[in-house]
Amino acid sequence: MKLLTTFCHHALALMVFLNSQAIAHGELSSISSFSQVPSAITFPDIGEFITLSSDLHTHSVFSDGHVWPSIRVQEALREGLDILAITEHLEWQPHLGDIPHPDRNRAYEIARESAEKKSVLVIAGAEITRELPVGHINAIFVKDSDALFNPNPKEARDVDFKKIVDQYVDSDLDLNSIEYYARAGMYPATKAIEEANSQGAFVFWNHPSWAPQAPDGIPRLSELHLQWLREGQLHGIEVVNGDRYSEKAFDLALYHDLTLIGTSDVHELIHWDYSKVSNEHRPVTLIFSKSRKISAVKDALIDKRTVVWFKDTLIGRKEYLKPLIMKSIKVENAVYLPGSSILNVTLRNISSAVLEVSEKNGYRFHNQAKTLRLPGKSVGKLQIALDERKTFVEVPVEIKNALITPEEALEITLNIKSE
Repeated sequence: MKLLTTFCHHALALMVFLNSQAIAHGELSSISSFSQVPSAITFPDIGEFITLSSDLHTHSVFSDGHVWPSIRVQEALREGLDILAITEHLEWQPHLGDIPHPDRNRAYEIARESAEKKSVLVIAGAEITRELPVGHINAIFVKDSDALFNPNPKEARDVDFKKIVDQYVDSDLDLNSIEYYARAGMYPATKAIEEANSQGAFVFWNHPSWAPQAPDGIPRLSELHLQWLREGQLHGIEVVNGDRYSEKAFDLALYHDLTLIGTSDVHELIHWDYSKVSNEHRPVTLIFSKSRKISAVKDALIDKRTVVWFKDTLIGRKEYLKPLIMKSIKVENAVYLPGSSILNVTLRNISSAVLEVSEKNGYRFHNQAKTLRLPGKSVGKLQIALDERKTFVEVPVEIKNALITPEEALEITLNIKSE
C-alpha cells in the first residue's frame, strides 16, 4: 500500500509539472531584434563594497532552455552584467535524446570557457527540481553538480514507470524524458540539499509563487523548508522570478532572514523576454561585494548584501538600499527662482534604475504633481517651494519605487546647498 501511495503521488505530481511546462517560467511574449545593443547596467558602489549586477538563475539546452551556454555569456556581456550563473535542471531533461550529457557540469564548463578573459564572471550552479513540498531549489557555487542527483535511485527500483509514461503517449512530450524525470525525482531532495551544502553552495528557493506550485500565488513554507532553515541549509529566496514579484516571498525573506534574490530564469533568448525597444531589462540581483572574486561574491550573498532590480522597482533591506539610492542621486546645482523662495534643483540619476522622488513632510514640489520621475542615467529639474530662502536645506523625500518592506518605501534626505 505504501508503494502504491508513493507511486500515485509521484504520478500526480509529474502530471502537474509536465503540464505546467507549456507555460515555462521566465518565458514572456515580447520579441525584439537580438542585434539591438542595450546600454550597460550601471549602479554606483557603496561604502567599502563594489556593486555587481547578477543573474543567478538561467537555462540552456543542457536542460529545458533553447540556446547554447555560450549564448548566455554573450547576452550577459552585451548587457554589462557582472555575474552569470548557469543553473540547469538536474532531473528535468527534455533534450536528453538529442543532447545526451552524462556530466551535469558541462553547461557551466562551456559558459566558463566562453567567458574566459571577459568581464562577466560565470559561476557554477544547478536546479534541484521537485514537486511540492520541495519545489525548485537552486544551488550555486557548487563544485560537482553530478553529486546532487541520482537518475536511478534505489527508491525507484520497485516502481512501474511504464504506467506513468503511458499517461503521456498522446502528448508532444518526449516519453523517455518523462520517465527520466519521474525516476530521478525519487532521489530524496534532502540528500541533494545536504550535498550542496557540503560543497559550500549558496542555496535558494526558486519562484515560490509560481502558479503550478502555488495556485493562489502565495508561497508557503513546508516542513522541509523549515527544517532547512533551522539547519542553516537554505540561504535565500527569489522575491522576483521572470515577470513575477511576490510580496509574500519578500515578507518571508525578512521574517526568516533570507537573502533577497531576483532572477530572469531565462529559457529563450534574453531579448525575446525583455525587449530593449520597450526599454525593458531582465530582473537583476545587485550584490555588494568586497571584490570580484568568487569567494567575496559568495560571502556577500551569505551576508544578505543584495538589492533586487525589477522593472521600475528596487527591492532591498534598508541598510543597502539607502546608500545605493543616496549614491545614485547627485545634486548638481541649486538656485532660487528670481524674486522667490522657490529653489530650482538639478538632480542627476547615475544609476540604470528609474527613481520616483516624492514629496515628504510638508515640502512642496512646485513643478511636479508630488512626484518627480527620474529615468535611469538622466537629469531632472525639481523645484521646491520653501517658506524662506536658505543657503542650506535638508529636504526629506520618499523614493516611491524603492521598497524596504512590501508596504514601505525608502525615505532619504536630499542635502541641498544653494548657489
